[in-house]
Amino acid sequence: MNSRYSIFAAALLTFAGCGRHNGEVKPDSDHPVLTIGSPAPDFSLPGVDGKTHSLGEYADARVLAILFDCNHCAESHLYDDRIRRLDADYRDKGVRVVVVSPDNPAHLHYADLGYSDMTDSLIDMKERAAETHITYPFLYDGDSQSLTGKLGAVATPQIFVFDQARKLRYEGRIDDN
Repeated sequence: MNSRYSIFAAALLTFAGCGRHNGEVKPDSDHPVLTIGSPAPDFSLPGVDGKTHSLGEYADARVLAILFDCNHCAESHLYDDRIRRLDADYRDKGVRVVVVSPDNPAHLHYADLGYSDMTDSLIDMKERAAETHITYPFLYDGDSQSLTGKLGAVATPQIFVFDQARKLRYEGRIDDN
């Protein structure tokens, strides 16, 4: 792969609203990222399981990891197995992984859908969950982006890790890829 293509691909992912440019999460001054030590904000979001999920539902978890992911983003698809392993490896250790889709399908440009056969609608999220055997909570925040805005999520995938007292201890990348 030549460097011209790499630069083009990075610019395209940035333009599409997913991923990171040069591997860094770029803060949005209109929606600042929650600062380390801040309490987890409450939420009430529909899941692919047909239930509405809230922060209180995870009160027994030693650690709560809220991860932002979406259906249409090629970079997010590369993390599917890693997210599944993260959930499987740490669930018995008291860690709950909750995945949230922040994208409103009505606001995506048709070119953004060139990387996926699904949109970011809750209906398509349910289909993806069934096809890929997702067992962790997969929640939709695309209409209001209420949790997305409270946390200041700016990329997919991006993770927010809260301790047992529900104070933010880490925000950023899932790994070093």
